[in-house]
Amino acid sequence: MKILQFPVYVTINNDSEFSRNITGYGYMTLDIASSISQKNIKVDLLTQSCITSGKKYNKINILKRTLWDILFSFNLFDLYNAIRLIISNKIAIKKIPNIILYNISMGYFRKVLMNNYDLVHIHGIGYSTLPIIDICEKKNVKYLVTFHGLNSFSDSVKISKEEKNIEKKFIQNAYKNNIHVSVISQGIRDVILNYLDVNDSKTFKVINNGSNLYSNNFDCDIRKLYNINENKKIMLCVGNLSERKNQIQIVRSFLLLDDDIKSKLVILFLGNDSMNGKLSKEINRLKLSDKLIICGNVNRENISCYYEQADYNIVASISEGFGLSVIEAFFFGVPTIMFENLDAVVDLYNKDVILLVPDRTDYMLSEKIKDMLFANWDSDLIIEHSKKYSLSSMADNYINYFKEM
Repeated sequence: MKILQFPVYVTINNDSEFSRNITGYGYMTLDIASSISQKNIKVDLLTQSCITSGKKYNKINILKRTLWDILFSFNLFDLYNAIRLIISNKIAIKKIPNIILYNISMGYFRKVLMNNYDLVHIHGIGYSTLPIIDICEKKNVKYLVTFHGLNSFSDSVKISKEEKNIEKKFIQNAYKNNIHVSVISQGIRDVILNYLDVNDSKTFKVINNGSNLYSNNFDCDIRKLYNINENKKIMLCVGNLSERKNQIQIVRSFLLLDDDIKSKLVILFLGNDSMNGKLSKEINRLKLSDKLIICGNVNRENISCYYEQADYNIVASISEGFGLSVIEAFFFGVPTIMFENLDAVVDLYNKDVILLVPDRTDYMLSEKIKDMLFANWDSDLIIEHSKKYSLSSMADNYINYFKEM
């Protein structure tokens, strides 16, 4: 079997920088490609907008995609499609260069398809993937679309109305025409079925994300790095600082804790800041910077030392397709506190590994943070639970689905 994966959001410079320069949900799409390739499946990978001469990564063949490749395969009709899309959807000026690049690259994509793939695995629905789907349809090439989350059903996702409509129209079309789609959680599937007002559909299949994080012997003492006393517990909140990830509510809930609890807990926020310093300013205003610490982006190869030294994990997102940080924490025996109404709960919940917050008030989140500190957690049991979410199991599920198609 020969699979083409698209798009994977990576920046390729050299071996040492490759794994660090991954954005968006690039970690997960790269893990999917890599884990499938470990099952003796030939996997080629085409980046979304990266210009690269190509490289090998594990067993994946990352295809070259140079400016010459794009220009020599250029088709005026693809440029026409880009202009039509820009006008009809009133695309913001800052997005126009990318829209043009996506579309004029389709000539090269057609050339790549001549390598006779059994299937094209497409990640997400948007301006970059719609042209790919259109070509697969016209050339009768089998394809699978994977949703890593839903953008069109949450006000916290800041994209245009037109982009949200693209996703909803695809969902309708997929159901109507039996297009193969996988989603990363049962919660996402339920949202889709509710939107379609149907009880079931063979079109949308759940394949949970996987992860394999292990100690890499990276010499980093988190307590020393952030001046955390040995008597204090460490809680992690992993994910880019954003409205959707809702770190600001964690700050508000922390304020409600008794002083005795506050003195025993430090929360580390890991991730890029997409809020223009809003969270940091609020923490400084409240004079809590020694208890609520913004760590910034942590390289993936180093993040395991944070989980190793943490006591708890917290997810306060407004929406969460699956919750990769939850299963990453599982691998290190770290329990998670999260809201009961998150999509990911259906697939992840076990009373011995997750503490659920029944409503979204600051008070209730504060109370459950306190409960988490006083509960007895069995790290060995949590690690055992993590085996359900290995990359190997995820790859097997994808391959079985490929064979069904």
